Amino acid sequence: MRELIRPIFHRRRPSPFPMEFVSRVVPPGVSIGFAADVGPSFAHVHRGMLEDWGLDLDVLGEVAFDNLRRCIRGRTGGNTVREPVGDVPTIAFQSGDGWASTLLLVPDLIDEVLGPGDRLFVAPMRDLLIDLPPGVDLEFASWLTSEFEALDPNALCLEGFLYQGRKLSIVPLDRGATLA
Repeated sequence: MRELIRPIFHRRRPSPFPMEFVSRVVPPGVSIGFAADVGPSFAHVHRGMLEDWGLDLDVLGEVAFDNLRRCIRGRTGGNTVREPVGDVPTIAFQSGDGWASTLLLVPDLIDEVLGPGDRLFVAPMRDLLIDLPPGVDLEFASWLTSEFEALDPNALCLEGFLYQGRKLSIVPLDRGATLA
């Protein structure tokens, strides 16, 4: 199982299973969980599994991030769609392996995968990372994120992420504007 463990973002809807999944907060201040990549889905790591494996959360985190880095290294932006939405240039990236959103957890690899440049990211789904211009209207970014989230029963519910000067910071989306 060791090679299958990855960090993942929590989905919007709570799990139907009454288990205590392990999680932690990581830079830039987001909560993540851990799961085994078992092909078309993820098997979440819960406290009982951690105890059975004799691991603590720090070791699990190291293993998960090492595995994520291994998945990402050497990848290029081959799974991208460059298409404007209205007059806003967008780049949609999918890994094909379910990890596109978690590229945000290793910002030092963003340039390697998507090329250099400042941008605002939104991640409405596990395997979808949308690259927007850094000065994009946040109401537009919020709307676009909500539109994609509505398509996926396992959607994420993350804020935006400003990638500027090879550093990542959280930018709150205007969720209220998307409901109007």
